[in-house]
Amino acid sequence: MTPDRRRFLALGGVAALAVVGACGTKNDSSGEATATTTTSIAPSAADVAFLRNASSLEELEVALYKKALDGGLLKTPAVLETVKLFQAQHQNHAALFEGHTTRLGGPPDAQPNAALRGRLASATDEASVLRLAVDLALATTATYQSGVGVVSDPALSVVLMSIAGVEARHAALLGTMINVPVAPASFATTERAVR
Repeated sequence: MTPDRRRFLALGGVAALAVVGACGTKNDSSGEATATTTTSIAPSAADVAFLRNASSLEELEVALYKKALDGGLLKTPAVLETVKLFQAQHQNHAALFEGHTTRLGGPPDAQPNAALRGRLASATDEASVLRLAVDLALATTATYQSGVGVVSDPALSVVLMSIAGVEARHAALLGTMINVPVAPASFATTERAVR
């Protein structure tokens, strides 16, 4: 792995952790971490449904990487290192979405997306794992973009765009590993959104 790629991956991890950390606590005047009250907006059933879908997409990406890691499908050391980092980021994203679902009074969805779960069968070697990972990253990016300004809780729009940015970086980096260029226009549409 080149130093540039290593730096890119590290920044992605730091950004994801910063999003997770920023959404859960704040410091009071004593410097102690305290729980935050992020909104006074009435919970929306549509927001809860959107968050459940988002967490199920993250859980699907976690499941893909688990299959790849547990099944020994990844042979390239740089790919193996990248997938481990990305899996941890997806676990953080899922936990964040599940926490917001609970905050809004809904039951979180901690299972891989039922509509897309069957696609995991196509992951049989390193190249097919990476192709599916790129496709899922593009779909999650589009899905999260489609919720910005639509969800009733403004704090959720910030969370969605923060995580969409991480997903877009995943797609771009993974695409270079399999010589599949991810055009900038891929991120300018919500056409691939999963509903």
